[in-house]
Amino acid sequence: MKAKDLFTIKLPSEFEPFFDPSAPAWEWVRQIEKALGGRRYIDPTAQVHPTAVIDGAVYLGPGVKVGPFAYLRGNVIALEGAQLGHAGEFKNCFLLQKVQAAHYNYVGDSVLGVNSHLAAGSICANFRLDKQPIKLPDGGSIRKLGALIGDDAQVGCNAVLMPGTILGRGAIVHPLTKPRGVVKEKEVVR
Repeated sequence: MKAKDLFTIKLPSEFEPFFDPSAPAWEWVRQIEKALGGRRYIDPTAQVHPTAVIDGAVYLGPGVKVGPFAYLRGNVIALEGAQLGHAGEFKNCFLLQKVQAAHYNYVGDSVLGVNSHLAAGSICANFRLDKQPIKLPDGGSIRKLGALIGDDAQVGCNAVLMPGTILGRGAIVHPLTKPRGVVKEKEVVR
Protein backbone atom coordinates (compact mmCIF):
# COMPACT_ATOMS: atom_id res chain seq x y z
CA MET A 1 0.00 0.00 0.00
CA LYS A 2 1.52 3.26 -1.14
CA ALA A 3 1.34 6.54 0.75
CA LYS A 4 -0.62 8.14 -2.10
CA ASP A 5 -3.30 5.43 -1.67
CA LEU A 6 -4.01 6.76 1.84
CA PHE A 7 -3.04 10.41 1.91
CA THR A 8 -3.61 13.63 -0.03
CA ILE A 9 -0.04 14.83 -0.21
CA LYS A 10 0.62 18.57 -0.01
CA LEU A 11 3.92 18.85 1.81
CA PRO A 12 6.10 21.82 2.64
CA SER A 13 8.95 21.76 0.11
CA GLU A 14 11.55 20.93 2.77
CA PHE A 15 9.82 17.60 3.42
CA GLU A 16 9.25 16.51 -0.18
CA PRO A 17 12.63 14.72 -0.53
CA PHE A 18 11.84 12.53 2.49
CA PHE A 19 8.25 11.48 1.85
CA ASP A 20 7.81 9.78 -1.51
CA PRO A 21 4.10 9.39 -2.42
CA SER A 22 4.95 6.13 -4.25
CA ALA A 23 6.73 4.58 -1.25
CA PRO A 24 4.95 2.11 1.02
CA ALA A 25 3.07 4.18 3.61
CA TRP A 26 4.95 2.60 6.54
CA GLU A 27 8.25 3.85 5.11
CA TRP A 28 7.12 7.38 5.96
CA VAL A 29 7.37 6.51 9.67
CA ARG A 30 11.05 5.68 9.17
CA GLN A 31 11.65 9.07 7.50
CA ILE A 32 10.26 11.38 10.19
CA GLU A 33 13.46 11.70 12.22
CA LYS A 34 15.58 12.22 9.09
CA ALA A 35 13.20 14.87 7.75
CA LEU A 36 13.36 16.87 10.97
CA GLY A 37 17.13 16.57 11.33
CA GLY A 38 16.99 17.38 15.02
CA ARG A 39 15.51 20.84 14.52
CA ARG A 40 12.57 22.51 16.20
CA TYR A 41 10.25 24.78 14.22
CA ILE A 42 7.06 26.32 15.57
CA ASP A 43 5.16 28.53 13.13
CA PRO A 44 4.29 31.98 14.55
CA THR A 45 0.57 31.20 14.08
CA ALA A 46 0.76 27.89 15.98
CA GLN A 47 -0.77 27.91 19.46
CA VAL A 48 1.09 25.93 22.11
CA HIS A 49 -0.51 25.85 25.55
CA PRO A 50 1.95 26.83 28.31
CA THR A 51 1.53 23.46 30.06
CA ALA A 52 2.41 21.45 26.95
CA VAL A 53 5.82 19.76 26.92
CA ILE A 54 7.88 19.66 23.73
CA ASP A 55 10.85 17.34 24.12
CA GLY A 56 12.98 17.02 21.01
CA ALA A 57 12.62 17.82 17.33
CA VAL A 58 9.25 19.07 16.07
CA TYR A 59 7.68 20.91 13.17
CA LEU A 60 4.42 22.67 14.03
CA GLY A 61 2.96 24.29 10.95
CA PRO A 62 0.57 27.22 10.51
CA GLY A 63 -2.47 27.20 12.75
CA VAL A 64 -1.47 24.05 14.64
CA LYS A 65 -2.94 23.85 18.15
CA VAL A 66 -1.21 22.01 20.98
CA GLY A 67 -3.48 21.66 24.00
CA PRO A 68 -2.95 21.68 27.75
CA PHE A 69 -0.64 18.97 29.11
CA ALA A 70 0.10 17.55 25.66
CA TYR A 71 3.44 15.74 25.54
CA LEU A 72 5.37 15.83 22.27
CA ARG A 73 8.18 13.32 22.82
CA GLY A 74 10.11 14.32 19.74
CA ASN A 75 10.12 13.68 16.02
CA VAL A 76 6.63 15.10 15.59
CA ILE A 77 5.51 16.78 12.38
CA ALA A 78 2.10 18.48 12.45
CA LEU A 79 1.00 20.31 9.31
CA GLU A 80 -1.42 23.19 8.91
CA GLY A 81 -4.43 23.19 11.19
CA ALA A 82 -3.63 19.97 13.05
CA GLN A 83 -4.84 19.66 16.65
CA LEU A 84 -2.75 17.84 19.24
CA GLY A 85 -5.03 17.88 22.19
CA HIS A 86 -5.26 17.92 25.92
CA ALA A 87 -3.17 15.27 27.66
CA GLY A 88 -2.25 13.58 24.38
CA GLU A 89 1.13 11.97 23.85
CA PHE A 90 2.80 12.11 20.44
CA LYS A 91 6.05 10.39 19.41
CA ASN A 92 7.63 9.89 16.00
CA CYS A 93 4.48 10.77 14.12
CA PHE A 94 3.35 12.76 11.11
CA LEU A 95 0.00 14.53 11.27
CA LEU A 96 -1.10 15.88 7.91
CA GLN A 97 -3.37 18.91 7.46
CA LYS A 98 -6.38 19.34 9.74
CA VAL A 99 -5.84 16.16 11.77
CA GLN A 100 -7.80 16.16 15.02
CA ALA A 101 -6.39 14.26 17.96
CA ALA A 102 -8.25 16.36 20.48
CA HIS A 103 -7.70 14.74 23.87
CA TYR A 104 -6.27 11.78 25.77
CA ASN A 105 -4.74 10.15 22.70
CA TYR A 106 -1.49 8.23 22.23
CA VAL A 107 -0.03 8.53 18.73
CA GLY A 108 3.30 6.78 18.28
CA ASP A 109 5.13 5.76 15.10
CA SER A 110 2.11 6.72 13.02
CA VAL A 111 0.95 8.81 10.06
CA LEU A 112 -2.49 10.43 10.20
CA GLY A 113 -4.07 11.58 6.95
CA VAL A 114 -5.72 14.85 6.04
CA ASN A 115 -8.86 15.58 8.06
CA SER A 116 -8.62 12.32 10.02
CA HIS A 117 -10.00 12.30 13.54
CA LEU A 118 -9.12 10.46 16.74
CA ALA A 119 -11.90 10.84 19.32
CA ALA A 120 -11.22 11.03 23.05
CA GLY A 121 -9.03 8.28 24.44
CA SER A 122 -8.30 6.51 21.16
CA ILE A 123 -4.86 4.93 20.96
CA CYS A 124 -2.45 4.08 18.13
CA ALA A 125 -0.62 1.19 19.81
CA ASN A 126 2.85 0.84 18.31
CA PHE A 127 4.50 -2.16 19.98
CA ARG A 128 3.26 -5.72 20.33
CA LEU A 129 2.78 -6.98 23.87
CA ASP A 130 4.61 -10.22 22.99
CA LYS A 131 7.49 -8.14 21.53
CA GLN A 132 7.23 -9.91 18.16
CA PRO A 133 7.80 -7.92 14.96
CA ILE A 134 4.78 -6.30 13.35
CA LYS A 135 3.97 -7.92 10.01
CA LEU A 136 3.57 -5.60 7.03
CA PRO A 137 1.25 -6.14 4.05
CA ASP A 138 4.26 -6.60 1.74
CA GLY A 139 5.50 -9.58 3.78
CA GLY A 140 8.18 -7.63 5.65
CA SER A 141 8.16 -6.68 9.30
CA ILE A 142 8.99 -3.74 11.55
CA ARG A 143 9.65 -3.45 15.28
CA LYS A 144 7.43 -0.43 15.95
CA LEU A 145 4.51 0.83 13.91
CA GLY A 146 1.39 2.48 15.22
CA ALA A 147 -1.34 3.28 12.71
CA LEU A 148 -1.50 4.56 9.17
CA ILE A 149 -4.78 6.43 9.04
CA GLY A 150 -6.09 7.52 5.65
CA ASP A 151 -7.64 10.87 4.83
CA ASP A 152 -11.05 11.52 6.43
CA ALA A 153 -10.94 8.34 8.55
CA GLN A 154 -12.73 8.56 11.90
CA VAL A 155 -11.78 6.67 15.07
CA GLY A 156 -14.30 6.58 17.93
CA CYS A 157 -13.74 7.13 21.63
CA ASN A 158 -11.51 4.65 23.44
CA ALA A 159 -10.80 2.57 20.35
CA VAL A 160 -7.38 0.90 20.28
CA LEU A 161 -5.78 0.56 16.86
CA MET A 162 -3.55 -2.48 17.24
CA PRO A 163 0.10 -2.16 16.13
CA GLY A 164 0.40 -1.83 12.37
CA THR A 165 -3.27 -1.08 11.70
CA ILE A 166 -3.95 0.61 8.36
CA LEU A 167 -7.22 2.50 7.90
CA GLY A 168 -8.24 3.33 4.34
CA ARG A 169 -9.60 6.73 3.37
CA GLY A 170 -12.93 7.45 5.03
CA ALA A 171 -12.88 4.33 7.21
CA ILE A 172 -14.91 4.51 10.41
CA VAL A 173 -13.90 2.76 13.62
CA HIS A 174 -16.64 2.65 16.25
CA PRO A 175 -15.91 3.42 19.92
CA LEU A 176 -14.41 0.68 22.09
CA THR A 177 -13.25 -1.45 19.16
CA LYS A 178 -9.78 -2.80 18.45
CA PRO A 179 -9.16 -3.16 14.73
CA ARG A 180 -5.99 -4.72 13.34
CA GLY A 181 -4.57 -5.29 9.91
CA VAL A 182 -5.96 -3.43 6.91
CA VAL A 183 -9.36 -1.74 7.06
CA LYS A 184 -10.53 -0.90 3.55
CA GLU A 185 -11.58 2.52 2.25
CA LYS A 186 -14.93 3.60 3.78
CA GLU A 187 -15.22 0.30 5.67
CA VAL A 188 -16.97 0.47 9.06
CA VAL A 189 -15.53 -1.44 12.03
CA ARG A 190 -18.04 -2.19 14.80
